[in-house]
Amino acid sequence: MNKARSFTPVFDSRKRKLRNLWKRSDRYYARIKIAYPGEDRAKTRRVPLKAGNVTEAAKELRGLLVKRDKGRTITSERTQTLADFSACYIDRLYVGNRKRLGTIVGESGHAKFWTRELGSHRLHVITSGQINRALDKRAGEGKAPRTLNYALTTLRNIYAEAKADGLVDSSPCQNVKWRKVDKKERRLVTAEEFDRLGDVALKVSKNGQQFCDYVRLLLYSGGRLAEMLRLRWLDANWEQEQLVIGADGESKNHEARHVDFNPSLEAHLKDMHQRRDEESVWLFPSPQRGNRDIPSKSFRETLLLAREESGLEHVGFHDTRHHFISMSVMAGIDYMTIAAWVGHKDGGILIGKVYGHLANEHRQRAAQKLVLGSVGIIDGGKEATA
Repeated sequence: MNKARSFTPVFDSRKRKLRNLWKRSDRYYARIKIAYPGEDRAKTRRVPLKAGNVTEAAKELRGLLVKRDKGRTITSERTQTLADFSACYIDRLYVGNRKRLGTIVGESGHAKFWTRELGSHRLHVITSGQINRALDKRAGEGKAPRTLNYALTTLRNIYAEAKADGLVDSSPCQNVKWRKVDKKERRLVTAEEFDRLGDVALKVSKNGQQFCDYVRLLLYSGGRLAEMLRLRWLDANWEQEQLVIGADGESKNHEARHVDFNPSLEAHLKDMHQRRDEESVWLFPSPQRGNRDIPSKSFRETLLLAREESGLEHVGFHDTRHHFISMSVMAGIDYMTIAAWVGHKDGGILIGKVYGHLANEHRQRAAQKLVLGSVGIIDGGKEATA
């Protein structure tokens, strides 16, 4: 357990435990039985205090007890609105660097949606019904189920933070069901199609060569889009014959992983290394970096141009990852190894569920190619030759 995030009892100068006083990090909390506005029944709760030391905390606790006993409403940070606390939550993400920048930006967008729909409501009075109606409204605006689920995830994270702060006892999100996502079978893009896309990119974009190198590296390693753009030449371990992805700690799981060289990956990296910009440490240095050495941010525009010109509108960057995993499965490589290469933390369970049928189909096709010698047939207790 993270002690910085857990509650600990408070003691006075004589080392005596002070009843109903708790502390977490540098903040004091009162643990008393009260009812907040809009509630019929009192509950035992932790109320965040403004006190900065033990003496002030004990005095503030006594004031709360007197106020409660006189039947007066106790107001505190617990009654702040969703708008106020969601802004606080996003600020903490930025200041604490707790998530990747792209994730924070995404959550910020969803937090704005919840602020617009329920921002004026106090945290402890928002209901699951209100959340469902807000999601239904957004679905009516044409948002996909996946987007609605991301929005719900953000609200769950906001309430988890509020619960950790002692502002709420439970989250209304727990009773809200995820929206069903229609999973269409993904078409396997062939290596020939990727080659055709690259050939067109060379003709229509000044970044065509970098785009081709990027797509091939994705195709040969199974890497994710953003983490491949952040690769440095130091991440290519020629002695161990491995490509280290996420050495900067910015990968999805915040952990580095090692992709063993396959013949295509090794040959491609060596070819890129011979053509590299010796003034840059990046595999994909930004062509607009000026005097700064920074990596490219995206090849999205080049992809759109190449797709339109080649007629391969169905091809996307993520298809390279799908291709890599599919080819690995059909090559008979065990799921745990593939999972380690692509950064799955489940030991290959997801790959088995999604791609397991490919292994079965591949084995069945392989069996049809198997030609054996004569087969012994038992006829009437005697072996005959077919």
